[in-house]
Amino acid sequence: MIYSLEGIVSLKRANFAVINVNGVGYRVYFTSKDLNSLSLGKSVFVYTHYLSTDTQTSLFGFLYEESLELFLLLTGVSGVGPRIAFTILDSAPLSEITEAISNAESSFFKKVKGVGPKLALKIIVEMQDKVGKIKELNLSPLSQVDEEILQALCNLGFSSKIAREALESLDSNLSEEEKLKQAIKFISKNAR
Repeated sequence: MIYSLEGIVSLKRANFAVINVNGVGYRVYFTSKDLNSLSLGKSVFVYTHYLSTDTQTSLFGFLYEESLELFLLLTGVSGVGPRIAFTILDSAPLSEITEAISNAESSFFKKVKGVGPKLALKIIVEMQDKVGKIKELNLSPLSQVDEEILQALCNLGFSSKIAREALESLDSNLSEEEKLKQAIKFISKNAR
């Protein structure tokens, strides 16, 4: 329903932020990692998932499209709700989570609060056939500079997948400013 929002961070609390989009404040729940990356008064582009139940409606936000995709796959597992999925996403980098699923490492999930041995096994069993989808996502870690450039490109409206491809095509010895310029050129040239 609401796939993304772009606006100003007007309020931050323990597990959510308010994103002001043209005068409308959206309460968006984030993982603690993503929430810590947000700055009050700064513009942000977030991918979202809208969830409506009998008792409430919620909007979940993600700085990266890959995080949203993994969240959706996790919540597709019977017994994994948004809170547990967020806890899993906060527990390790995305690449480690997908590796744990691929390698059937139930011990990885057992250390996550709210995930017992049975649920850990269920996550692995139900997601094993989806590992191909997960591996299509490029989850290799980026340097701090590249993370900032990726976020800047996403804030400009480019998908994180395209932005990542652009960053991976660049010489790692370029300055931050030059990387951003070259990434935009790469995207412009290859978007056709």
